[in-house]
Amino acid sequence: LAIEMGIYDKEVYDMQLLLVRSRLFREHAVDLIRKKPGSQTPGVDRKYYDKDAEWIYEEYVEYLRQMTYHPNKYRANAVKRVWIPKPGKDEKRPLGIPTVKDRALQALINLVLLPLVELTSDPNSYGFRPYRDCKMAIAAVRNQLKSIDIEKTKSSLKKRYNKKETMGSYLKTNQEKWILDADIK
Repeated sequence: LAIEMGIYDKEVYDMQLLLVRSRLFREHAVDLIRKKPGSQTPGVDRKYYDKDAEWIYEEYVEYLRQMTYHPNKYRANAVKRVWIPKPGKDEKRPLGIPTVKDRALQALINLVLLPLVELTSDPNSYGFRPYRDCKMAIAAVRNQLKSIDIEKTKSSLKKRYNKKETMGSYLKTNQEKWILDADIK
């Protein structure tokens, strides 16, 4: 629908609202956070997702329903700040841990917004995108390098180099610079 109508169309917005408010999407969002190992990490409220208690599942699904029907009542809780060590270094980096309820709401909103973000994102972007990783980025660069016309690139670089030289800004490679410095001494 977003491809046909555009992402800012009212029908697309209504469909997003319908999906956010559907019980199936709310249950799926709660399932997503329940399956992650981080769900056992408590936030500022010191509550964690108890996988054995079935009533907690229903409580979170109901909480998501209330927040989607009454978004003005939502107030994000404070984020728990934890300092974790960097691998191989003495420094530590900060990590923010939201409450489980906030994580569930974030997962629900992510389910609805992610398809639109993927639709409008650059196809050559590989950082922090689902189903994309470093190996795919390297493969894309290799394919790009294979398809480059070397002669065209060389002539373009020569033109640039000559322009810079005539403007008074001399570009020299590190090797040329080293040779010139050795001749002066």
